[in-house]
Amino acid sequence: MVYWGNAGSSLIAFVSMLSVKIFALLLLGVTAFGLTFHYPKRLVQGYGAMFGLGMIIFGLFLVKSGAAGFAAMEGVSDLVQFIHGAYILCFIAGLILTLIVQSNIAIILITIAMASAGLFGLEEAATVMFGAQAGTGILTWIFSHHSKGSAREVVISQIAFDSIATTVFVILFFIEQILGLPLLMALARSISDGISGQAIIVALVFQFAGAGLLVLLRRPVFDYIEQKFPPSATEVLSETQFLHRNAADSPETGLLLAEREQERLLERLPLYIDAVRDEPSAKRETPATYHAAFIGISKRINDALSQISRLGLNTAISDELIRVTKMQEQLRRFEELVFRLATQMSRNDLSPRARELGCVIMESTDFIMLTAIEAIQSQDEGEIDTLEILTQDRSALMTKVRHNYFNSEKELSEEDRNFVLDVTILFENVVQTLSRYGLLLKS
Repeated sequence: MVYWGNAGSSLIAFVSMLSVKIFALLLLGVTAFGLTFHYPKRLVQGYGAMFGLGMIIFGLFLVKSGAAGFAAMEGVSDLVQFIHGAYILCFIAGLILTLIVQSNIAIILITIAMASAGLFGLEEAATVMFGAQAGTGILTWIFSHHSKGSAREVVISQIAFDSIATTVFVILFFIEQILGLPLLMALARSISDGISGQAIIVALVFQFAGAGLLVLLRRPVFDYIEQKFPPSATEVLSETQFLHRNAADSPETGLLLAEREQERLLERLPLYIDAVRDEPSAKRETPATYHAAFIGISKRINDALSQISRLGLNTAISDELIRVTKMQEQLRRFEELVFRLATQMSRNDLSPRARELGCVIMESTDFIMLTAIEAIQSQDEGEIDTLEILTQDRSALMTKVRHNYFNSEKELSEEDRNFVLDVTILFENVVQTLSRYGLLLKS
């Protein structure tokens, strides 16, 4: 899509061959009316895009009508003579103008118009267009430096197109000029007699042949991009292992696969705790990365359950759907609590005493999580009973712990007291959530 999108956008060069003044004014008038009165509202975004296109087309008309007079101005003819044959300067001019205007298509259209007015020869126009494409690669890199993962790979695909296509055609251009071989310039002159038509042919061949070349080279290009710009950790962790596109076609199979994904997500939660333990030699992902991946997989589980609910279900399958849905709700709440606990423990502004209590709470949470995972994996009644015992209501106990701790640690800062309050409440909520999870396992 990136490669052929570049080729498709070059088709607008045909506009430079048409008498576009009336069309541009009508387009500007209609879209300006729609933008002003927002009628109809669903087309407002489209009006904005069409208004911009109208401005480009009308600007092209102004360039064409004014270029001849501009070329006759004192000093301009000397500049044109100076540029004539200075292909490197033309290339640099196209690159810089694209960085300023931020549109290589606009620069191509303007170049074609100025060539029609006699300001440029075909060779100068071609090198300006090559420079404009190189400028697009630089712009793409600048404006997307923050992108990561798959989005970054798409960005590099566009930069690969700009780099490879520009390099190949610049080399072919200089081979034609130095060795006299009939290549792109000769092809354009053989098809059209006018400089405007010749420049349009160069633009179209450049873009379409470049797209075709990148399609032929896609395998080594993609391999390089995947090696140098791998998917982000969140994207890798967000991949489902059991659910697939057609999982919800069969209610029984879909529920089974959804439950397997839930088990996998639950088994991943202890990694949140591992990530904040003092183990500098271990390379782990951050809790935020795991949390973002959980949100992605959880959404797919919810989508699958929603699709299953729309099928014709018997009583047994309906009951199972309700149970798995409730487990998903508890799992989502449990993950949020563990993530908040891990986030609290990642703070660097805690006193040693407050962090010590936080570590006790964190390790207790980890122990209960591992017990729940063992109960799910084994489906053993004894393990489930153990989980039920461990997750009995501890509200009164935690209240007593807080009171005793605050009474014995009177020198705690306000931040530390708030931290202790937060982690103990989080632990209470973790116990309550796992208690409900155990009841669902029992059912």
